[in-house]
Amino acid sequence: MDCRHLQTRPRFGQLPHADIRQLRDLVRYHWKLTNFTTGEKNRAQNCLTVSNIKLDDVFADVFGKAAPLSQLACWKTVSLSM
Repeated sequence: MDCRHLQTRPRFGQLPHADIRQLRDLVRYHWKLTNFTTGEKNRAQNCLTVSNIKLDDVFADVFGKAAPLSQLACWKTVSLSM
């Protein structure tokens, strides 16, 4: 490594540029939202499993495009039978 390369490297305790900080914040926020969404989907899936409602057999993706209409029909059927 030559001296010019060492001069351009950020030093310890030095803040990165504003655009890099903003990008890092956006990446952190995206990661947080993705994990939150995944957790909520897992909780809903667990609730369905505990209630003995097996939508996995009918749909490949329970939260996919075609699933919400069928879930609504399923909920109506379940609520009428109770």
